[in-house]
Amino acid sequence: MRTSGDADFDKFWSAYPRKCAKGDALKAWRALKPDAALVADMLLALSWQRDQDQWTRDGGAFIPYPATWLRAMRWEDEPVAVAPAAPKALAGVVLWMKERRAV
Repeated sequence: MRTSGDADFDKFWSAYPRKCAKGDALKAWRALKPDAALVADMLLALSWQRDQDQWTRDGGAFIPYPATWLRAMRWEDEPVAVAPAAPKALAGVVLWMKERRAV
């Protein structure tokens, strides 16, 4: 039986990249009883989490199941800072070494 909060669950389900165990996810959703503000927070978190290395590497093998994400309140996670690419000084050293080998 569908409830009034199930429409918001449908929004969550559409945004969540791993489509498995929908019944368990719906059960976790109903236990949370999220209001509109919480749903907005969840969708905002998913917008950046979908692009994190953990979720994109190995074909998404490390994306948590939706119910796990909900039960663990993963919308409260903070973005992981990505290490910057090699500094320009290091890039210069690499270029210098390549040039030395060519001589």
